[in-house]
Amino acid sequence: MQIQEIKFSLLSIPTNPTRSSATEIAAGRSDKITTLVVQIKTKSGIEGIGFAYSLQGGGKAMLALGQEDLAPILINENALDNEKLAAKVYWRTQTIGRTGLISKAKLRICPFINYSEDSENLFPLISPTRDGSG
Repeated sequence: MQIQEIKFSLLSIPTNPTRSSATEIAAGRSDKITTLVVQIKTKSGIEGIGFAYSLQGGGKAMLALGQEDLAPILINENALDNEKLAAKVYWRTQTIGRTGLISKAKLRICPFINYSEDSENLFPLISPTRDGSG
């Protein structure tokens, strides 16, 4: 089941009530939640979706990391080969800080791979089971 396409969308979602006071916003705190939506399509027609969010900065960086660094190395790979996908993502991002931005981007692009304790994965992208068996 080869990955054919990976698309990314960056959303800025306001909260109601706002999550920051006027004073906090004036000091630089965001009053929106930046959300990266990741859509993966396989050559066999199976599609999946995942997302990551940032409460402050980092949304554009997550988008760039996904588009420029991770998607190109995952295209044409077997979507169910968790070990190979994890290794490719690991080696591509090894010299970049692996907390915060990197851990969130990796979790959302390959959410069926358990990278860290940060497991707010809501939807495995390709398979309904975390191990890819379903």
